[in-house]
Amino acid sequence: MHTWKDGTRHHLTAILIATLALLTWATPPATAGGPTSVLIVSATTGKTASLYYADKRYTELERLLGPMHQGTRTEPPRLATASGQQINVTWMTHDVTPWRVDQIALPDGSQDAWIHTSTRITDGGDGAWHPAKQPARLRALLAQLGVTATGASAPAAQPAPREDLHMAPAPAAAPTTDDGSDGALWWWAVPGLAAGAVLALVLRPYALRGAAAVRDRRNRGDDGPRRQLLDV
Repeated sequence: MHTWKDGTRHHLTAILIATLALLTWATPPATAGGPTSVLIVSATTGKTASLYYADKRYTELERLLGPMHQGTRTEPPRLATASGQQINVTWMTHDVTPWRVDQIALPDGSQDAWIHTSTRITDGGDGAWHPAKQPARLRALLAQLGVTATGASAPAAQPAPREDLHMAPAPAAAPTTDDGSDGALWWWAVPGLAAGAVLALVLRPYALRGAAAVRDRRNRGDDGPRRQLLDV
C-alpha cells in the first residue's frame, strides 16, 4: 500500500532528476571543460574572425571540422606541392587557454578541404589529417566570416604578394627617414622665421626715424652756407 509519503518521495525524485537534466543540458562549455570561443586566422589573407560558443556559426564550424583524433598523421601528398590558402582555427578554453588547433588547407584549383587537428599547441605531434566531409559548406562558412580570399579559392600567385609585403618595409624606410628629417628642419626653421619677423616689426619705427633724420640733415646742409676747411 502506497502512502502519501511514498508519493511525495517519488515526486521529489522526479523533480530532482528533471533539474539535474536541465542543468546538464544548460551547462556551458566552460563549466564542462571544453572551449568557449574560437579564433579564426588566415595565414594567406591576414584576416581574422572570432566566434563565441553561443553563436550558431560556432557550432556549425565545430561540426564541419569534425571530431578529434580521426584520419592519418601523414600529410596528403597532394598538399605537399599544391598552393592554396591556409586557415588556422584555435579553440580557446575560458577565452584564454588554447584547447585545440585545426589547420584548414584549401588547395587551389580544387573544391576539397583538408583539416589537420591537434591538441599539442607547440608542435602538433599528435595531429591527424582528414578531408572535410562538407568542403563546400566549410568554404562557404569561412567566406561568410570574411577570412578567405575572393572566390572559391585563392589565385595561385597569392603567396608572392605576401612575400612582397614582408619585404616592402626595407626600401620604404629611406623615404620615410628623409621625410622625417625634412619635416624636422622645417619645424626648427619656423621659430627663427617668426623671431626675425617680430624683430623686423619692432625695429622698423627706429629705422624709419633714423632715415628721416638723415634726410633732414642733408636738406639743411644743402640750404645753408657751406663750410670749407682751409689749410693754415
